[in-house]
Formats: sequence, C-alpha cells, structure tokens
Amino acid sequence: MTATLSISTLGTGHGYVQRHGARLLTSDGQVHDLFYYLLCAPEGRTRQQIIQDVWGADEDAAALNRLRVTLHRLKSLFKGLTVIQEHDGRYHLHPDIVSKSDLGTFLTSVHRARITAQPALKKAALQHAAAQYRGDFLPDMHHSWTDHTREHFRQQYVQVLLELTALHCDSAECTPAITQLKEALRVDPFLDEQLHRDLMCCMAATGDSYGAVAHYRQFKRFLQHDLGDSPMRETEELAEGIKQRGHICPRHMGSNLPCPKLALQSTSIQSASAVSSALPLLLQLSEHLLAATSLKDAVAITGERCLAFLHASSCQVSHLNQMEVTVVYNARAPQNSGAELIGEHWSQVESEKDTGEEVVGAEAIPLSDGSVLLLEVRRSATYGAWNEAEREFFTRAAHLLSRCRLLPHSA
Repeated sequence: MTATLSISTLGTGHGYVQRHGARLLTSDGQVHDLFYYLLCAPEGRTRQQIIQDVWGADEDAAALNRLRVTLHRLKSLFKGLTVIQEHDGRYHLHPDIVSKSDLGTFLTSVHRARITAQPALKKAALQHAAAQYRGDFLPDMHHSWTDHTREHFRQQYVQVLLELTALHCDSAECTPAITQLKEALRVDPFLDEQLHRDLMCCMAATGDSYGAVAHYRQFKRFLQHDLGDSPMRETEELAEGIKQRGHICPRHMGSNLPCPKLALQSTSIQSASAVSSALPLLLQLSEHLLAATSLKDAVAITGERCLAFLHASSCQVSHLNQMEVTVVYNARAPQNSGAELIGEHWSQVESEKDTGEEVVGAEAIPLSDGSVLLLEVRRSATYGAWNEAEREFFTRAAHLLSRCRLLPHSA
C-alpha cells in the first residue's frame, strides 16, 4: 500500500521519503543515490548506465555485485511494496512509487498539458505542474547525473511558466501573466531579451511603471556583472520611454501579436459591426480548433474557413524555421474541401473572368519554438479590395490559430 508514502525532491536538499510517519533513506549513500537516480528516469536505466552514472565505474563483476546488493537493500526498505521492476534489461521504480513524488506529479501534469488541446484544461495542467515545483531537484546533491537532471527539470519548469504566461495573455489576464513571466525570468535570466521587454511593457501598461524601470535596472546589473555586457538599444530606449511617458503600448507576451487586453478595450463600433457578419464562422472556427489535436490539424481547419469566408482562390500556410521554408498547407478553390462550406462563392469565381491579379493577405504567427507560421490568402481582383469585415475575419482567424501554437506539430 502506497497511501502513506510521500516523496519530496523539488526544493528538498537531499530528498525526503516518508512512510507510515517514519522517514526512510535518512542518509546519503548507495541506496539513497540509486533510489533518486531511478526516480528521475521513469523510462528506466540499464545496468551499465546505473553503474557508470551513479558510481562512475565499469561494468565488471565487482560493480554488478555492488548493484545486486544495493537493489536488495533498497527493496528491503519498502517492505510490502513493489519498488523495483525490470523489463528488457532496464530497471524502473514502480509507477505507484513514482506517483507519490512531487517530481512524478510535475512530469505527469506537464505531459497532460502537452496532449490537451483545450486551453482551459491545458492551463489547469500547467498550473498544477508549476505548483509542484517548489525549487530545484535535490539542490544539495552534487553528482554529474544530478547536475544534468536538475538543469533539465529547471528548463521544463521555465517552459511551463512561459506557456502559462502566453495562455494568461491570450485571455487578457495581465496580472497572472506578469507573475508567471517574472518567475520565468528569475529562474532563467538568460532567456530572450525580448521577454524582458515584454515584461516591462506589460508592467507599465498595468500602471507599474516604477516596477518596469526597476526590472530594467536589475536586468542591466545582471548583464554587466555576470556577462560584462549591456542591454540592447531597443531595451534601453523602452526603459527611457517608460520613464518619460509612463505608458508603452504592449504586445502579446512572447509573440508579435497585439496585446489582447488593449485589443478588447479599443475595439471600435465599426469593428464590432464588421465582425458581426463574420461571427458565425469565427465561432465555428473556434469550436473546431478546440478539437484539433495537432498544429497541422489547426492549420488545415483555419485554411478551409479562410477560403470560404474570403472568396479566396487559394490559401497557403508556410512554416519558417531559420533559413528553411516548408509549405504545410496549400489549397485552392473549388477543388479543396473548404469549397463545400459556401459553394456559391466557388461557382461565382468560376463564372467570372479572372483578371489574373490577386489581392493578398498575410499574417505571421510566432510559435513557441521560435519558428513562424505564415498564413497567406489570395483571391481574384474581381472582388476588389478587402472590406472591413473580411480584414477583421482574417486577423481574428490568425489570432485563433495562434492560440493553437502550443499543440504538437503533428498528431
């Protein structure tokens, strides 16, 4: 029975294991090290990996005997429980043991967030993961394997915070977005300098100009003392602008999209009227995107709706990653599946003479890995320039697609 078992590793110096109110693994040693080594490797480790990583030895007869004795002593500590499993030459801690640890809960919550398409469920899983991370993994243990593992989990935590920041920002929840981004930059101040500027902008926009300037000064000291460097000119100019004007128009945290809160506040009556005609299809698009299990699915869903509403002759989505450009979606009317949505548009396109000229709309959507999706729509000049409703639809469709940027690239 594991009901009374509790294992703490995050922010706990050498780890803490308690069962039936009594502490186990009370001192460092071979059994202690092996237990935590296997705990942070749910996929298991081979005998050779254990002997080399934990003891820095070769896999000889003496080392194998040492491993057998240590495994026996570890099993004896957890009487009545299955602690160690071996499959295909790999040793694992039993999943029930791992589930009683804060690290196991953290990793499970991160995994749940990765496979969840719905923003609300994703946010809840990420918040649960962040709540488990009360500090670095076994901060007082200093071995080569603990140092590497500690940094790995720290970066996972930072990514959780950045994803939470983006989700809060999507919902115009400025205060928690600022809180999460502050924590991410505290844990890893070497993150992209643009994130420091995003934080300064949002703090100023929410009335905390003093805090924004204070963060800039702290960041500047960090660069000077730790790296012998100085902030980029854009960061210096931003800080000066905040000091002089006290308010800088922010953008979406971690992307080039407009600030969702300001967009909501500044929506004019004209825009509201324009989007009303596109609202049914935007709602339909939003519902379908909630069911998307991959970024590839989300791109195809968005492309079909753009073709339908914008009287488009073609829609293309490209993935820009450094110097590589990959077309991930390319459809033309009327052959594509989107033609079924409002077929009268396609018959009209076919019946009218094509002048050969095209009106082009394009939106860039930054992804969480630093690459960019480029959404492009073309149509015959027969329809003339885009009207307000069409521009509003295209912008909002791109924004809805951007909210799927944390999905896996393919199912």
